[in-house]
Amino acid sequence: MSNRDYSNGLAAGSALAAATAKRAQNTVGRWQEFSGRLETKLVNEEVERSVTIAYAKALRDALKQVAPSHPLLNSTEAEKFLNNARAQAFAEKGFDYNQVTNQVSPRR
Repeated sequence: MSNRDYSNGLAAGSALAAATAKRAQNTVGRWQEFSGRLETKLVNEEVERSVTIAYAKALRDALKQVAPSHPLLNSTEAEKFLNNARAQAFAEKGFDYNQVTNQVSPRR
């Protein structure tokens, strides 16, 4: 093997390593962007959930004043309503919800 062959081999290996490193950096950058978007979405969902909970509590307090014997103020009836609503929401997203085990599984 000549020095030229050796130098050409080193240059080719170096170029390949640089290209591989560049692809890896690009992949890391894309994943960082993706995770940043997911984190922002999660924070937004958490805030919306807090707002929804506060609103539901206010509605529940108002319902107590207007109709203190309403079935949704009964904890058993409220739980039935929430479980049915949860099952329906999961079904709309393509999942089955088992109310007994509290397990969610994709529909087949």
